[in-house]
Amino acid sequence: MLFCPKCNTEVTDCDYKYILKIDIEDHTGELASTVAFEDMGSTILGINAKDFYLLSSNLDLIREIVSKALWMDHIFTLLVKTETFKELP
Repeated sequence: MLFCPKCNTEVTDCDYKYILKIDIEDHTGELASTVAFEDMGSTILGINAKDFYLLSSNLDLIREIVSKALWMDHIFTLLVKTETFKELP
């Protein structure tokens, strides 16, 4: 059983979602740190978040899935914005 403090109820299952912190390197060697959510996470890893969670007891399979996603070529569209912190952009 899982407890949801927002709803103040117990549930038997939850909806698993990806929040992947990734580093993207372009053809110039420039590195960008970003976050990929559910749809992009499923595309990058090739497996949805719930199935990935269900495999969590098999570390060898998890390593294989993640290693396949490393150093692969992808085309990304990034949404970026500049934020100011302590008067510095």
